[in-house]
Amino acid sequence: MGERDGQGRDRVAVDAAAARDARFGQALRAALLDAPDGVPDPERVEAAVRAAGATPVARSRRGVWLAAGVVTVLLVGVAAGWQFTRRGSGPESTTVPVLQFTPGEERNPQVLLSGLAELAEKQPGPAGSGPWLYRVGRQWNFSTSVDTEGKLLGQGLGEDWSQSWTGGDGAVRWTRVSVDPSRGAWEPLAVDDPAKRQEDALPPVGTVSAEQVREWLLKQVRSGTSTSPGDERSTAQWFQAVSGDRAADDPVFAAVALRMLASLPGITVEGETRDRAGRRAVAVSAVSELPGERFPKQRLYLLIDPQTGMMLAGETVGLTAGEGALGASVPLPATLAYDLWFPGVFVADKHTHAFLGAGQAAGAAPASAVPAVRGRAWCFKSADLRDKAEPVGTGDPTTPRDIGEKERGPVEVCSLTWQSDRYGWTTGTVGRRNQGDHPVPPLAACVLTERVPGVEPTTVAAVFPGGEGTCRTLGLPDAQ
Repeated sequence: MGERDGQGRDRVAVDAAAARDARFGQALRAALLDAPDGVPDPERVEAAVRAAGATPVARSRRGVWLAAGVVTVLLVGVAAGWQFTRRGSGPESTTVPVLQFTPGEERNPQVLLSGLAELAEKQPGPAGSGPWLYRVGRQWNFSTSVDTEGKLLGQGLGEDWSQSWTGGDGAVRWTRVSVDPSRGAWEPLAVDDPAKRQEDALPPVGTVSAEQVREWLLKQVRSGTSTSPGDERSTAQWFQAVSGDRAADDPVFAAVALRMLASLPGITVEGETRDRAGRRAVAVSAVSELPGERFPKQRLYLLIDPQTGMMLAGETVGLTAGEGALGASVPLPATLAYDLWFPGVFVADKHTHAFLGAGQAAGAAPASAVPAVRGRAWCFKSADLRDKAEPVGTGDPTTPRDIGEKERGPVEVCSLTWQSDRYGWTTGTVGRRNQGDHPVPPLAACVLTERVPGVEPTTVAAVFPGGEGTCRTLGLPDAQ
């Protein structure tokens, strides 16, 4: 019998597995880092994995999609290689690597969170002017789909890309484009909710008091008659209560939330890292116990800007899994979901998109044609960057044919949007499934730049009514 480690495992086998996983992680990162246009070739990723001699058990072509389809996440500095935990005999899922941390100067959660709260309350709040606060957000969730007999139908990492406009009266308009590959396709679901006043909404950013925030948070998690946050709910539930885009741009909310967290037990200071958008962060975490769920034990993370005290992101990592409920084996620990929050900007109305614009310097002639991020685009109502625009999904070019739909070009997708009059640009009536064959104007595909504060600019395709020369008139390059 060979030498055993402290857990009774064969040391030679453990070392070999660790070396294999390390080679796999290095090969995968090398295949992604110089991918043209930010979209890697799935065959190259597969070849790199084979060359590293690290083929995961029951690895399907979907594993290639999960590696390639989330390239925009992996390219922002996730330093870990893939870590595989062998479980069961069913299909095995490949999830996004968990975040890696380096020790920070402060390890005491009370001291750290209190100090961050002091930083947060000194921040100026959102930029811009106008009665509507415009925000964008991105969310990813790992999901599986099973039939009534528990047979696995699909699995994958779904994405939500959201926008919201919050008015001074508490009314919120929001739009969302969602894709769920676990259901076998990248067909997007587009939702556009008109502005409605939210029940029990906080006063607007810039007018709310610390006491109002405190009472609102207590109400979110209150049970019984207790008024002490430590006695009412678990620390993990308080993590969920304070999470969200308001903690990213409201100094009062962020400061109160951090001070309340500082009073709770069971918080671990993980250290320093970068979020999935590449922003420097300090992370704290708490364990969540959910008996009977697909992942009964989870760890929740909050990522906070160490320079401002404003919250950047939240992540959920599964520590244990119920394979029977999932229909698949999952490598543990597994990243189940993560949310990115960005500071909002005040704008003039509930249709203005604050972060869209030309990519070149002012006055510079636009390039003849440039590449754009693939998988989503913007459809505009008119040849005006200030007019109504909606994000759409165009399919994932890295998805194998037997998993999802083929990629459709931005012009094709926006043509269908006009034809169905989904956003009421022809009839004036908004409806997700408007009936009729409505006229489609000539369309031109340009490239514009999304500039979200704190994140590297992203070039995306934008489709405007018009013909040749439309992009140049707008000061935008043509889309390749």
